[in-house]
Amino acid sequence: MPITSIAYAELPAATQSTLGQLTHAEFGHVPIVQQYQWATPDWSMLLHDDQGQLMAFYNLVLRTVTFDGHPVQLAGLNNVITPPALRGHGYAKQLLLATEPQWWEPLGAQHGLLVCADHMMPYYRKLGWYPVEAALYFSQPDGQHHRFESNVMLRSPSALQVHPAEIDLGGLPW
Repeated sequence: MPITSIAYAELPAATQSTLGQLTHAEFGHVPIVQQYQWATPDWSMLLHDDQGQLMAFYNLVLRTVTFDGHPVQLAGLNNVITPPALRGHGYAKQLLLATEPQWWEPLGAQHGLLVCADHMMPYYRKLGWYPVEAALYFSQPDGQHHRFESNVMLRSPSALQVHPAEIDLGGLPW
């Protein structure tokens, strides 16, 4: 199945709209999603079937964040979604495994980060993600700093695991 890695800003407006609709259907009911402004993705990773139907996608936010006050290049995983009628066939897993190497080279991330619902943690653990007990902070356009109360998972390009006590996203959440 064809995989496309594309800068989000280069996505056709119709594709951005489709991704936005799927994202809203999946996460629009979540209170924190409604409460805050979210970062615009830098990249989108898309899996289509041979007829061009979208099978799964996710977005990435690339940013320098801080782990315990030290700068770290991060790939923030955002909105991993398989349309409901297509779930259970491993499409998101296929997409993640095929595109993850791009995070490290050429995109230059040192780690991947995702904020994860409780029921999704076993899924991501099977893909090599590990939970950290870090306090996760983000900012909003009004300058206010907030703590994100959720599970934080990291992915590293090697077996090396880091366990920061505090992560500051240095901007909008994703």
